[in-house]
Amino acid sequence: MADLMTLNCPTCGGRLQITNDVDRFVCAHCGNAHIIDPGVRVESLAGELDQMRLTMDIRQAEDSLAVLQKRESMLEQSTSAQSDMRRFWIAANIVVPVGVAFIGIYEGANVLFSLLLAALLGGFLLFINWVLSFNNNKNEQSELRRLNDRIKSGDRTLNFLRQELQRVTDGRRAVKND
Repeated sequence: MADLMTLNCPTCGGRLQITNDVDRFVCAHCGNAHIIDPGVRVESLAGELDQMRLTMDIRQAEDSLAVLQKRESMLEQSTSAQSDMRRFWIAANIVVPVGVAFIGIYEGANVLFSLLLAALLGGFLLFINWVLSFNNNKNEQSELRRLNDRIKSGDRTLNFLRQELQRVTDGRRAVKND
């Protein structure tokens, strides 16, 4: 009795079990018929299927990695723009209270009252700015860390898939040479 080989259908990817001595088979999942060249051994076909699967996995991993890297780039740009906006708000937090103090003094209000009002206004603006920037910055940094971790994981997966493809390709070359 011939040995059973487990393969994936080249059309649908369904699991198949066929024997070494067949020259054609029909996928039980999608119904597509496949012919095996008489000179090609089933092991070679299995290697070819593995090679195709790995190639598709590599393309999918590269596409996913590209999306993550683009998302990371956009988030970094957004963070940079928000950083510029924070600098503007910090400057406004200084200029507005100082302006209030000068206007109060210029209009003849009590100097101590004008300075106190300016300090309270400046403190309030700084507090609001801190609350808004703290939450946004914390969320953005957390998202950047998650993206960075996913990109590193994707790089490792991609390297593994490429090594596996190289191993399968080298194995197929050895079978053809035999």
